[in-house]
This record gives sequence, structure tokens and C-alpha cells, in this order.
Amino acid sequence: MKCQRSIDGMLKEASLHNYTVICAIATSPDELPDAVRDDNVDGLILAGNRPSPEMLSALKKFPAVWLTSHSSPSDTILTGNDRIAQMAISYLNSRNRRNLAFVNAVSGIAALAARRDFFHFFAGRCNLECAILESAEEAIPLNGDTPDLERLEEELTQLAAKLCQLPTRPDGIFVPMDFQLALFYRVIVRHGLTPGKDFDCIGCDGEIMTLAGLFPRPATIDIPGESLGRCAVEQLLLQISLPKRSWQRGALMIEPRLIPGD
Repeated sequence: MKCQRSIDGMLKEASLHNYTVICAIATSPDELPDAVRDDNVDGLILAGNRPSPEMLSALKKFPAVWLTSHSSPSDTILTGNDRIAQMAISYLNSRNRRNLAFVNAVSGIAALAARRDFFHFFAGRCNLECAILESAEEAIPLNGDTPDLERLEEELTQLAAKLCQLPTRPDGIFVPMDFQLALFYRVIVRHGLTPGKDFDCIGCDGEIMTLAGLFPRPATIDIPGESLGRCAVEQLLLQISLPKRSWQRGALMIEPRLIPGD
């Protein structure tokens, strides 16, 4: 849903400037749309995690904006992972949760790594305990339309067990993706813990439909996808308007929004 909101924002903003948007999924240069391979596009808005050197080489001649925290020679629209971490800390602290944990079963994603590092940093600044519980590098790939939910649940089950074995059990937990948080609720109760009583959780992505069936419904941090898409188009049009030698790598932060839980 977050991706769709970003695309909607791109389409709306591009139409205001009489641009046409071609949407495509490509994992190698051979899968790029014909318009890209034939140099019949003015610029690119890109999303993805760790594209191959071959893909980056094929795209480097175009003005481009990345919609992720991927580090690239083109502009990057950052979703404010430092602010996300700060908001998660502030929320859990407001619930009198002093022993915190970051739980993530999907490693190897730059945005999630940034949320982890900032969460740990800001917890230390607030003199809060913070445990990092994370699966091995890229344990659950996100290729395709949906992740492997069975494998994801197995990873989260192992992380929940480790959480319960810590000398001081965390009572405030940040799970950096809402669909992971929904599964985490499913596995943590098997260890005899009650959400809202033994601990509070907060997720990220603003996927209210994903969290709606949980009780108590946890808080989440919404990343305004439509604004993200609109800003990406604005930044790309600025690049297109400049001579190639004037292109500068830039960064924009889209302010996240806290959606409190029950």
C-alpha cells in the first residue's frame, strides 16, 4: 500500500507538468522498458534495495531520484529514518517503557538498518536500555509480490524466544515494518506475554489495515507515500531542467506521522 501511495503521488504530480509515467519492474538491464533502453525518457524515479552494478551502470546516464535510502550517485528522497527512530523512542518512553528492543527479521535493507542504528543511538541518548534482535543478513528476501510468510514467522519466533531470554526483558518494542509487527503479535503470545500489559509495540509504514485486527492495536509511524511521490517528481523535474554538469546529489526528508495505538 505504501508503494501504491507513492506511485499515485508520482502520477498526480507528473500529470500537472504534462509528463507521462511508465511504471516497470526490472532486476537487470535486459528487463528495462524499451523506452529506457532507447533513451526515450527524460528521467527516472527508482526504488529498490542494492541494485547490481550492471543496473546502476545502465541507468547512470539519466537524471534520477531514488525513493529509498539506497546510497547512489543520484538524488535520494529519504523517508526520515532518524525521525522515525526518534518518534518510536518518544512514544515508548511516553508509555513508561524503559527497556527497549528493536526486532527485525528482514535484514539487509538499508532503510531498516538506518532505523535500527538511529533507534539504538537515540535510546542511548535518553539513557534507555536497548537490545537489538535481528536475523542474519538478508534472511528473508523480499523478492516477488509477497515475502515468504512462513519463513518470516519462523524467524520472528526465534527472535521472540531470544527476547524472552534476555536478563532484563524489554517492555517497549520497535518492529520497523507493520507486516512484521502483525506476525510478531502472533508469536509473542506463545511465550505467555500480553501486548499492552507486558510490553508496548510500535511499528512503521502506517499500514492500518494490517494492524486493525490486533488487540490492543499497536502504534505505527506513517510515511506519507503520496507526498513522497510528489516530491520525487518535483526533484526530478529540477534535475531535468539543469545542464548535466550541474546535477547535484541531494536529500529530502518527508516528515513521518505518528498514529497512536489503543
